[in-house]
Order: sequence, then C-alpha cells, then structure tokens
Amino acid sequence: MSRMSAGTSLDADGSRSRSDADALLLVQLGFEQLLVDLSEGLADIASGDFLSKSERTLSQLVAVLGYDRCTFAELVAGDHLNVLCSVAADGLRPLQPGRYPYRLPWFLGELRAGRILSLERLPEDLPPEAVAEAQHVRETGLRSHLSIPLRVGGRVTAVLSFASIRSACSWSPDMVARLKIVGELLASAMVLARTEEEARQLRQRVWHADRVARIGALTAAIAHELNQPLAAILSNAQAGLKYLARDDVDPALIRRVLESVVRDDKRAAETIRAMRALIRQDESQRERI
Repeated sequence: MSRMSAGTSLDADGSRSRSDADALLLVQLGFEQLLVDLSEGLADIASGDFLSKSERTLSQLVAVLGYDRCTFAELVAGDHLNVLCSVAADGLRPLQPGRYPYRLPWFLGELRAGRILSLERLPEDLPPEAVAEAQHVRETGLRSHLSIPLRVGGRVTAVLSFASIRSACSWSPDMVARLKIVGELLASAMVLARTEEEARQLRQRVWHADRVARIGALTAAIAHELNQPLAAILSNAQAGLKYLARDDVDPALIRRVLESVVRDDKRAAETIRAMRALIRQDESQRERI
C-alpha cells in the first residue's frame, strides 16, 4: 500500500491518476477506521492488556500506512527512552523492549522541548550538533525518521516514532497531525493503565495492613481466652499429682480434679471452635448464661 504522505501521481494532462486517487482514499479510510478501533479498544483498558493492545495498534499503523517500523516509548526522567512496544514490517527487526541502548542527547533534548522531529533525508537533515545521532544513523541505516512527543498533563511523557529504512519517506503536516492523535490516545491509555495498577497495588497494601491488624487482634483474643483454661488445667494437674503422691489417696478428690481438667479442656476447645467460626464468618449461636 502506498504511503499517504507520498501523494498521488499526475497523468500527462496534469490530472490525477484514478488508481493513485483510489489508493489514497483507501489509506484515508483505513486510517479513519483505525482511529475508531483504537478509541474503542483503549477506552476501557487495564494495565495487564495495555502493551498487547498498543502492539496491535502499531501493527495496524505499519500495515495501513506502509511504514518500516513503528515504536511507542516512554520518556523517562533522566537521559533515555524506555521502549514499551515496537513492530516492524516483514523482513525488518523491531526495537527491543526496555531501555534504548543509544545515547542521543540532541534527539532527547528536542523531544523534551516538545518539538516534533520530521527528518526526511538522513543524515543530511541533522544539525551539526547532532554528532551522536549522525553516527547512529550511519550504523543503523535509517533513511527517514519521525518522532512525535506526547504530552499528558502538560508534560512530555511518551514518544511515538516511525522509521523508514528501505527508502526515504516524507510526512505531510496532515499526516503528522493524524499520527499525533494516535499517539495521544496511546499516551493517555498508558497513564490510565499505570494509575489503575497503582490503585490496585494501594488497595492490596491497605487490605494486607487490615488483615495484619485483624490477625493481631484475633491472636491477642485467642491468647487471652486460652490462657485461663490452660492455666487451670496445669494447676489441677499439678494438684492431682501431689494428691497421688500422698499415702492416703482419696479417689473422690482425684475424680473432682480430673473433672476440672476435662471441664477446662472443653472450655479451651470451645474457644478455638468459636474463633474458627468467626474466621469462617459462620452464624453466631446465642445461649443463655
């Protein structure tokens, strides 16, 4: 498919070629449908599927517009880009996710200033101060490059980039404006996904703190309720051993001691049962005392 920015050819009489006009119309219709699909897909996005949906969007851009490579990256505070997802046409390699390995100070400075970089002929279009960028272009074989800085909340947070490697490419102002809309949708979805993930982690921390507090209170209650019957059992058992050591053993007295041990043991068991019922949220049983 021909690139939208390439325009249409002219016949000998100066009129536009019908085939080129049809191809341009197909590109426009495909792009408009892409915007509709993207808006619907990113309207309700969770952090877990943000990257998969973003990669699908970039794949559609490459397929519809015919670019060699499309990349969406986060502009990290400091001196580098964090590649979130990248796709490339058949036969070409996308960028690896993660920190972009090259130091490109002029390039990053322009992006942080919010300036769109449309470099149609590389390395000729680079200024003299872009020394590292010129070297990078020669090493990677870039022919044309477009980077659109994306603002969220008044700050540049992400970058949508397009690369042409097999041939030079130009981007019309209308195409740049359309691509910026796509980038802003992606950037907003990224911030939304991050916000939802942070909220989820915050809820988990609150729930964990609440569970810890409840477990602490429950442990203290169990210790308090069990200490009394356990202390009574120990006391009665020690008393029973002393009675058994005497010469005149009274069976009735030993029976009363053992009955006290059984009674306190049942009391401890009932305490444990009640605590289990509380944890399972069983219905409480009322009894007259």
